[in-house]
Amino acid sequence: MTELSLSSYLSASLVEQYSYCPTLPWLMVNYEAYEQPTPSMEEGKRRALDKRAVAEELKLEEPWRFEVALASKRLGLRGVVDIVAGSRSYTVVELKAFERNLKRSRHFRDQLLIYALLVNDVLGPVRRAVLYLGRRVLDVPVGERELSRARELVERTRRAVSSPEPPRGTPSPGKCLYCSFRRLCPFSP
Repeated sequence: MTELSLSSYLSASLVEQYSYCPTLPWLMVNYEAYEQPTPSMEEGKRRALDKRAVAEELKLEEPWRFEVALASKRLGLRGVVDIVAGSRSYTVVELKAFERNLKRSRHFRDQLLIYALLVNDVLGPVRRAVLYLGRRVLDVPVGERELSRARELVERTRRAVSSPEPPRGTPSPGKCLYCSFRRLCPFSP
């Protein structure tokens, strides 16, 4: 068996993109295309959240670690977790600068669960997963059912990006309007 290089690991951000629209990671990998920041992304960078202040606000167990880069050889997965708190069991936090409609934030919850899966595999058990949406706090269940769903999402993403044909996304004017891949997408409205 050959060794995987870190660049051959699937990134958590590709899995999050798959959750948002299955066509996106295929376009990113197969066209080596990079996402152009949307106006919301640009504003989010300007409003970067103080991770230490968020950890204090959430009363997270110390030690706190920020921007934790993890890679799991077993999962063939890598990612950078905004906050990992605790020492024997962990709390994982994903930060977003803006409040979002929870119904339209499934891809952010999936991203958080992918990070929980990584932390669980590399560091140890995750007892809590928190999605912080511009001061709105959402505790996301992180049991075996959720982690199993996250593993399946990773595998679906892996199959999608290695497929010769792009998976069909669900074209949506709201999603597609600011998509920087719209000109490449065979399913764009």
